Amino acid sequence: MEKSSWIGRYASIGNVETDTSEQKLHKRFLIYMGTLMSGGGLLWGAIASYFGLYLQSLIPFGYTAMTILNFLYFYFSKNFPAVRFFQVLISLILPFAFQWSLGGFAVTGAMMLWSLLALVGSITFQSTRLASQWLFAYIFLTLVSGFIDPYVRHFAIEASPTVISSFFVINIIVISSIVVGLMLFFVESRDEANRVLTELKNNLEEVVSERTQELKETLAHLSAIIDNLADGLLVTDENGKIVRMNPALLAMYDIGSENLFKGLDTEKLDGNITRLVNEVIRNHEIATTELTLPNKRVGKATASCIIDASTGAGAQCIGSVTLIRDITREKEIDSMKTDFISNVSHELRTPLTSVLGFAKIIGKKFAENVQPNVDASDRKTERAVKQIKDNLNIIISEGERLTGLINSVLDISKMEAGKTEWRIAELSIEELIDHSMAATSSLFSSSNVDFVKSVEENLPAILADRDRIIQVIINLISNAAKFTSHGQVRVSARQSGPGLVEVAVEDSGTGISETDQLKVFDKFQQVGDTLTDKPMGSGLGLPIAKQIVEHHGGQIGVESRLGNGSRFYFTLPAKNAGSEGMDKKVRKIDLGTLVESLNRYMESDPAKGAAGKTILVAEDDLSMRKLLREELQEAGYHVVEAANGLEALDKLKQERIDLVILDIMMPGMNGFDTAAVIKNNPKTMDVPILIHSVIEGQERGLRIGVDRYLTKTGNTQAIISEVKKLLSEGLSPKRILVMDENESTVKTLVDVLAAKGYQAVGTFDGKSGLDLAKQEKPDMVIVDALFSEKYGIVKTLRFEKGLEHIYFLLLGDDEEAARD
Repeated sequence: MEKSSWIGRYASIGNVETDTSEQKLHKRFLIYMGTLMSGGGLLWGAIASYFGLYLQSLIPFGYTAMTILNFLYFYFSKNFPAVRFFQVLISLILPFAFQWSLGGFAVTGAMMLWSLLALVGSITFQSTRLASQWLFAYIFLTLVSGFIDPYVRHFAIEASPTVISSFFVINIIVISSIVVGLMLFFVESRDEANRVLTELKNNLEEVVSERTQELKETLAHLSAIIDNLADGLLVTDENGKIVRMNPALLAMYDIGSENLFKGLDTEKLDGNITRLVNEVIRNHEIATTELTLPNKRVGKATASCIIDASTGAGAQCIGSVTLIRDITREKEIDSMKTDFISNVSHELRTPLTSVLGFAKIIGKKFAENVQPNVDASDRKTERAVKQIKDNLNIIISEGERLTGLINSVLDISKMEAGKTEWRIAELSIEELIDHSMAATSSLFSSSNVDFVKSVEENLPAILADRDRIIQVIINLISNAAKFTSHGQVRVSARQSGPGLVEVAVEDSGTGISETDQLKVFDKFQQVGDTLTDKPMGSGLGLPIAKQIVEHHGGQIGVESRLGNGSRFYFTLPAKNAGSEGMDKKVRKIDLGTLVESLNRYMESDPAKGAAGKTILVAEDDLSMRKLLREELQEAGYHVVEAANGLEALDKLKQERIDLVILDIMMPGMNGFDTAAVIKNNPKTMDVPILIHSVIEGQERGLRIGVDRYLTKTGNTQAIISEVKKLLSEGLSPKRILVMDENESTVKTLVDVLAAKGYQAVGTFDGKSGLDLAKQEKPDMVIVDALFSEKYGIVKTLRFEKGLEHIYFLLLGDDEEAARD
């Protein structure tokens, strides 16, 4: 312990800044011990000199001198281990050497007891192992002293017994005093250490108390937050047992007390939560699901794993935390948003259809009636004619682009609302790719981009909506064409895994940055800098594609590097293993070509012309009625107009109507109800109905008995074409019989023909097919060539009364279908 400033500075000559309190104490003890023993060395050197023993006095004086040198070395080097070893060594050896020089034990008064100071020092500031070694050295030197004591007695001091006794007593007193002084210092140092330890303990207790209070306050704060959370909170242990529930969760599930479920399995609360929690604990990841809450409410649950970080790399999940949000209101708002977007889009489509229709009429009339009568020699007039044509083309082009955007908005809205109609059938992925590439081939006709296909052989069939999957592929190809100015666009298909078919569109275009890849499937997102680059599209194509693919149970993604092209891909589940594979004949049937062939046949009937036919147009929009009237009258039809469904029914009662064109969204009575009344009235049930509406409800219309269903796009020529087909078919749709050994082929063809407005029935048994043909007397029979030959279908029916003029369409594996 430092008594004054100079003593303290002297005792700390070997200290460094990094020393601990214990290290400083050891150094101080060594310095005090060496200093006291040096004082004793001066005393015994002086006594030896007094008796004329000058040579012997050099030993204690030498000890003092070596101690001074050792401490000087310590001051400059700070090498405590070396200084400590040398000081203990000389403190142990020199007292024995001084004792031997004075004549042994009896004469010197056991001066070798001085060496005990070395042991005390070594025990105080060295390890047990080193202190034990110094003890063995002390015992060894003591034994040596006893052995050589008779031989050194002739060096003894010649003095009276009184002097020798005095010398012995002084020796014992001085040594004992030094030992006791050192021990007192040690005790005082120990007491100081205990005081510091007690102070640290008190400080620790105070800190622990403060931290405990802070922890209590934190826990109270956390509990207050949990209890006041608007979302429900559920905490479970690693076994899925309920540990905690907050008041919001209790209110969501109409639970009176947390204790009713505490310690129970989550299955008692909600089975969907149990599955969610088990998934989270098993996979150590965040998972989300929707829940059905009491009172017809909807919740969204997000669960995460509670990780025990103390286990290091092998972290364990010791429980789960699940947040449950009541999203009933959000669902309602989202539904309102979807309805609003849908209604606005519908309201936009009707006038837009009128704009497009009238623009096309103006263009047609201008080209047929005005332009031929214009003086071509007048340059000013010629420029005006060209400007009018160019402006009309711009109006039509921009109108069609706006129509596409509205269609995309309606698509995404219906998909999100779950109102999309899906027509799932067994399909060949190669046929879908061929159709998509044919539809988009014009995008590459005038570019330096190679458009290639790469499809693995023997790919399994898929179960999907044909039109929707084609929509996805066309969208990916169109995007590739937009961003690829040279190189190649490749459409490929392969089996990427058991039960999975992968379709990919790869280009050598500009590529997509990693940042844009994260948001490319988000709605209304444009890749690149939309402030400097012109946006190319609505930003809805890829989100719609994602919705379609995920509805089919697949996944869609992108791989790209900026400047090195992109690869968009999606996977679809193959048809279930173990079920019948797609028949080769079905894969070779081009359904679009088949339907076109049927339509050409229906139109070729010369017995039923369209001249003088009366068309009833039921449409609440005046502009649309005017547009349809002009187009139909131009085609030679007589047009009757009705502003709503009730008025349309009155018109049907008043005069003969050959065909009805209906809008769906009409006041008083909508188009579906009007069509149902017409088809259930024996007097009007055979009148063909064509629905022309912004609402896509083809499936519902076909169930009612509607013959054709067209979406408003402004393409009036499509309406005229369908009207012509329906009138040329007669008052009722053609009856078609489909026969094939493959049940899937029969079902696919019947569904497609029914969707196109035909009355189609099918069978996969030859004998039943012949009986059905004789009973139904169809207008057409679609039959597999080998199937027909096996059962004699064509030969039998050709000579059946009433079926002499039946129309046959034969399907073959290796040759085109041929008409008998």
